[in-house]
Amino acid sequence: MVGDEIVGAVLAGGTSSRMGADKAKAILAGSSLRDRALSVLRLVFREVALSVSAPEPELAGCPVVVDRQTDSGPLAALEATLTAADGRAVFVLACDLPLVDEPVVRRIVSRAEGLERAEGARAWVARADGHIQPLCGLYSAPCRDIARARLDSGRLSMRGLLGALEVTEVELDDLGSDRLLNVNRPADLERARRAVDV
Repeated sequence: MVGDEIVGAVLAGGTSSRMGADKAKAILAGSSLRDRALSVLRLVFREVALSVSAPEPELAGCPVVVDRQTDSGPLAALEATLTAADGRAVFVLACDLPLVDEPVVRRIVSRAEGLERAEGARAWVARADGHIQPLCGLYSAPCRDIARARLDSGRLSMRGLLGALEVTEVELDDLGSDRLLNVNRPADLERARRAVDV
């Protein structure tokens, strides 16, 4: 287990507009995408929270972080989870990245040597098939102030945020180029189902 200096956070507050239904509740290999992501992070971190854009009564019993600013996408989720982490780093995992598994998370964390001494705004994010994925990555506590400033000024792009941080890209291609498959549409979910059935 990783020490208490990192909090795991599953991001499940998206609008799912291209999916046609709440993708966090979509079923893959017997579990919802939300529960699948929570299970992965619980294998690595002692403390894991669920990030949502609005309170959901059925989530009672699960640590929940609600966005401070609504309708502001994953940047709002990152800012809220870093605030709730109270000075600790946060590993974020979007629930719509269902092929991310424990080895992926551990590899990213292992690249963050000296995290507890890091003073700057640093991030370690996944990269596969030539693309980076800001919603599978580790963010140091000082990232919160930069995320908050960008959020409050309406600059909501996660890639824009990365441009303001010291970023380490963690290559995952040897673990499979499909590790960062993003489930946005029903066809993506079917592709994920084929991948886990192999």
